[in-house]
Amino acid sequence: MHKVKKHEKKKFPRWGWLIIIISLTITTTFIYLLERKVEPLKIETKSERIDLLRLPVSDIASLTVYPTGGEKYTIVQEEQGQYYLESNPDYPLQTKTLDEMFDAVSSMVADSMVVENIPETQLQEFGVTEESLRFTITDKNNESSTWFFGYELNTEVPMHYLYQQGGSMYLTGINYPDICNFTVQELHPVPSINFTPDIITRIQVDQGNHTLRLIDENGMWFLTAPYKYPADKQAVDGLLQKIGDMRLAAYVEDASAQAMTRYGFDAPRATITLNIAESTISVISPEQQVVQQDRIAAHSNTFIIGNPIEGIGFYCLYEDMVFKATNLSMGFFMDMYAEDYTLKNPFNISLNVMKSMKLQRNGETTVYQFIFVEQILQNNEIATDEFGNTLFDMHVEKNGAPIETASFIADYTNLNRIRVDGILDDSQRIYRENPLLLAELEYEKGSRTIAFYPYDALHAAVSIDGIICHYMEIEKINNILL
Repeated sequence: MHKVKKHEKKKFPRWGWLIIIISLTITTTFIYLLERKVEPLKIETKSERIDLLRLPVSDIASLTVYPTGGEKYTIVQEEQGQYYLESNPDYPLQTKTLDEMFDAVSSMVADSMVVENIPETQLQEFGVTEESLRFTITDKNNESSTWFFGYELNTEVPMHYLYQQGGSMYLTGINYPDICNFTVQELHPVPSINFTPDIITRIQVDQGNHTLRLIDENGMWFLTAPYKYPADKQAVDGLLQKIGDMRLAAYVEDASAQAMTRYGFDAPRATITLNIAESTISVISPEQQVVQQDRIAAHSNTFIIGNPIEGIGFYCLYEDMVFKATNLSMGFFMDMYAEDYTLKNPFNISLNVMKSMKLQRNGETTVYQFIFVEQILQNNEIATDEFGNTLFDMHVEKNGAPIETASFIADYTNLNRIRVDGILDDSQRIYRENPLLLAELEYEKGSRTIAFYPYDALHAAVSIDGIICHYMEIEKINNILL
């Protein structure tokens, strides 16, 4: 008989359960972290600036600049804020710009060092070449240092590579190129041409055989070339505003026979002439008192537009000097058309200057006379406004008989607002007969004849003083109640 050997079931050890529990905990934590959006730790970096050169501005004897857009030049500082061009001491300079340049280079500062004692063979990797912007600072002790600028890094704070000749490569956040990268021509003063629009009396633009001319006649603007026509006030006001805002960009050189050919002024693209009325310039004290007045005689200013500058504008001849001008500032002169300045509301004469108006329609004639009578106060004095101007009451007569003034003013106001609906091309501006409506207006400083001729089934051609430029819906004419 075989003996049966009993095997006792072994208990699972406690340390095994501990391992299982730890494993489950780690797995659960790992899955949780995968599903959870964890913000990365923010590591703050501190960069202390490195002073490479620091000296008083008054100790800088000269600054030699090698700009990227021109020839090298040297500016000598005699005393602080007093400069001259070494090669031409009489050359005019913009003192304010030079103050900024000398102030900037008196403190050469880097944010960090990139390569210490960098070999010259490695400079090109950082954009430092003979064509790079560089300048040499020379102090009163005749000690000098030269600084090159390489690539710009488009980081959150823009940086430039800065190389001190014979030394190390740095990064700087100070925009030295923006402050110092000027050609000697760009340091030449540019005359201010900010005309006051209110004293401009004539604008003429000549382009080849084409002339556009606008003239202020007794407070009303007229187009006088290529044809005579009342001008649109809103369009002229916009043009005057642009003229008041225009600026020259940069000096190029003085005018000479060679310059006239080089920049296209011997066959100009356009010539602009502005007439300026006589005016007075007043000097006002801090106490708002007039301490000086200078009379400026009537005069004219001429701008000649030459060759274009791609992507910028064009060359402009002004006061015997050649300048660069931008399309943004002065380009509007090259895009002027007579039709843009023709009057769009034919009855735009204000009632307070009207003398009479005669309307002829369907064989009938109606004549309106306008009579202005001074307002008399109860004390028999003449009434005036706050500026001392006499106040008047207007009376209207229709064919010699008085009519209600208020009703007429309402009808004339509607007439004043009527606008044309479009421009006719040259082939359609032909002489016409038998107008649908003929209006003759006489006002204080002039007169105007307005005629509406049949054009098509829905429109009439509009003539002012014998010139046809526009058309208008016939319905508007039929709604004229006067």
